[in-house]
Amino acid sequence: GSSISSIVIAGEEVFAFGSAYVDPQDPAERICLALGMNGVAPTNGWDPIGTLTDSDCMVNDAVLSRDESSIYVVGDFLDVEDFTAYGVARYDIADEAWFGYGDGVDFDGGLGQGSPYSVVEGFTDGNLFVAGSFTGPDGEVVMAAYDPDSDWSLMEGFEGDDGVGGSDLTLVDGQLYLGGYFEGINGVELWSIEGSGG
Repeated sequence: GSSISSIVIAGEEVFAFGSAYVDPQDPAERICLALGMNGVAPTNGWDPIGTLTDSDCMVNDAVLSRDESSIYVVGDFLDVEDFTAYGVARYDIADEAWFGYGDGVDFDGGLGQGSPYSVVEGFTDGNLFVAGSFTGPDGEVVMAAYDPDSDWSLMEGFEGDDGVGGSDLTLVDGQLYLGGYFEGINGVELWSIEGSGG
């Protein structure tokens, strides 16, 4: 009943993230998986590196930071260890500690809770871009950004008759690419792929 969504390799360590069924007969009830293994001695097996919880827990994506000191983790989880994360967290590899990002993607002001599918580190250190399905004041959006100086912001303007959502992000040579299900942004047809320069 286990499902691994992401594998991260940092130096000689390997990390795996995903979910597992609490009861294989009831796939709606899941727990999150966050596991680590020393690649030098893999016979020692996997060890839990943290507790991520929710009634329907799922880690959707995990990526290594540029300086290889941390792992960014997003998904459908509420708490990480002893704090409320709302779907976005950072694991410090050296300190073996978890950290959050403000209120995560449970945006205040009635904007609604989001479901993050993918994450990348932004154009500068400390910035994050998260793709998923979020609700803004003017409708559904597919991407949110985190800036340590200004907290979270929603990137609005995405359009789709059957709802919109982002499922994958990548950053290449100063260009941010987003894939997902949407038909356009601000009146321009894009059919589910968008590039943005930094």
